Amino acid sequence: MEEKSKYASQTIDSPSMLKRYSHNIRFSVGKKLLNIGKEDIFLDYGGAEGAFSQTLINLSPKEIMIYEPPGDMTEGLKKNCAYVREGFDINYTMESDISKIKDNYFNKIALFEVLEHLSENLTKEALQNIHRVIAADGVLVVSVPVEIGPAGLAKNLFRLFKGEDHDSITLRNIARAFFGLPIYRGEYDYVNSHVGFNFYITKKILENEGYKITKTMYSPFRIMGWLINSQAFFVCKKILR
Repeated sequence: MEEKSKYASQTIDSPSMLKRYSHNIRFSVGKKLLNIGKEDIFLDYGGAEGAFSQTLINLSPKEIMIYEPPGDMTEGLKKNCAYVREGFDINYTMESDISKIKDNYFNKIALFEVLEHLSENLTKEALQNIHRVIAADGVLVVSVPVEIGPAGLAKNLFRLFKGEDHDSITLRNIARAFFGLPIYRGEYDYVNSHVGFNFYITKKILENEGYKITKTMYSPFRIMGWLINSQAFFVCKKILR
């Protein structure tokens, strides 16, 4: 896109070299795990302004749909869709109402960097929505940040020294995050900060909401698992009920 999107400026086009590197590797790993082909019908759930979906255009799947509820990303997503439809021959659409999406329709779904911002109730709701719209043999790939252990410690110290606006950035909470202990994240449906997020809890919710995790990966490095990596990936299959 000619105009840098709000989401891209915070991730793949961030002024921070580390953030750019981490998020570009995240996109690369996500594409590899999804393995999009020409016969695939793909849903980018909570896809913001469509930055990830735009990287799939050259793979020419049957359809790309970006689901994003109405909000700050809406205008950017509209521009993204208009840009793609003008320049490429591809079925590339957006939807803001999950109830309008057909049951058992998509065989590939990405849920990238969404769940860390949702309350437990909204996390369950999102996974139930996906369970409805994903095909019986479909694949769901989830990515969430690692905010515990050494990786979480490094991130939180960076936030503290950069003076980032996180109410929960205290030395006590930094220590609790390092040990994976619970941190109060407020009584909100949407949580802006990553501080206090624990990907192990998300893993348990996935399993409780009707998914079998067939593969777990971490990025950007291939060694030492979650200890030194910034993102966790779960490849999931729908358990039929």
